[in-house]
Amino acid sequence: KTSMAKPAVTKPAGLVAKAPPPAAKPAAAKPVANSAAPTATPAAKSAVKPVAAKPTAARPGAHKPAATPAAKSSPKPLPPPAKATAQPADKDAALETVVAAAAAAAGVEAAAAALAAFSLADKDGDGHLNFREFAGFVKVANEEVAYLDDSSLPIFIKKEFVKASSKEVGGTTHLLSPAEFEVWHAAFLAARDTWEEELAAKRAAARVTTATESGAAALPPARFGGDGVWEVKLDALQLALESAYALKRTPLLIDATGDEVGGTTALETFYAYSGHQLLELKKMVVEVNVRKIVSLEDALRSAREKLVLALKRGCTFMFLLSNSAPPLRSKFCTPTELPVELFDNSLVQAMRGYDGDLKGSFLGKVIVKEDQLMFAHADFNVAVVTRFPREDYEQFLREELPLELMQPIVVTINR
Repeated sequence: KTSMAKPAVTKPAGLVAKAPPPAAKPAAAKPVANSAAPTATPAAKSAVKPVAAKPTAARPGAHKPAATPAAKSSPKPLPPPAKATAQPADKDAALETVVAAAAAAAGVEAAAAALAAFSLADKDGDGHLNFREFAGFVKVANEEVAYLDDSSLPIFIKKEFVKASSKEVGGTTHLLSPAEFEVWHAAFLAARDTWEEELAAKRAAARVTTATESGAAALPPARFGGDGVWEVKLDALQLALESAYALKRTPLLIDATGDEVGGTTALETFYAYSGHQLLELKKMVVEVNVRKIVSLEDALRSAREKLVLALKRGCTFMFLLSNSAPPLRSKFCTPTELPVELFDNSLVQAMRGYDGDLKGSFLGKVIVKEDQLMFAHADFNVAVVTRFPREDYEQFLREELPLELMQPIVVTINR
């Protein structure tokens, strides 16, 4: 009986804080805990009472008898070991919190970009993307880098749509949810980065090959580092253009490739066959202001269409002034057709590409829903060509062009 009574007292030892006062505890708890033993006689009760103090004295960490009020605070010396073992876990939890917060912050921008892309692709506004809407998004994205050709693009679209769909449903009849699109969108962006790196390497190699085959001498970068007027020959023009864009300046090409008699210059002929979008301002001035055969609204509508096409295809939007000083800032430049901000190359570069904010940029009022343009091609740029000579161009153009944002480049013929 005595050996059975000891564990009966030891078991509730860890529950001292929850049990009734110690004086009442042995008398009430022991008969209940040992109800299976024959302890009804007074002798058994008296045998148990002295034993109640023994486990209290033998308990590790207890400094006072369990019967005193101080016994309630006896577990207090035990927490230090628990805290010592919990501190690394607390530090790990704190580190995990910091890492999770950093990851969440890094993912906010990607999630926002995915949501914006999803909203633009969701043409019917039903909160899901069908196969046609998904295909439209991928086609526009491919136009920016032109990585997939017409034969491989349909296969890629179908494969990616099935990949983006949940495993349970799949197929081209599935409607993509925003969550499914967001997961796919992140992987798609990573793939596009690889595409752009490959294409950039190919283009760089092609430029080197072209320069080598044409025999054009490579011009030192210092040649294009100053703030003054640059001068290059026609076969080295591309290097000068890239240098100007690297400085975030809009090239102002001073065409010296013609003769004094007139006619089409070599530079104008070059751009006529380049595939870029050309806006002939002298012709526009004659038709709108002189002959009045075209309304200003129609002329600006046509200019806007060329601008949108250049944004889609990644062409250079060329302002061809010839030997005229068209009223650009004072008349032709409007926020909804031909924004004057086009001459600020820093703004142009900020809104370009898949990550650029086209809708929130200065072109936000130019783009309409019918254009089906979600972002500007990464290769889109702007340049201006004038036939005024080097010594006169500033005098004629400073009122209508922000020359402080431009890089004048005299282009001469290869002779």
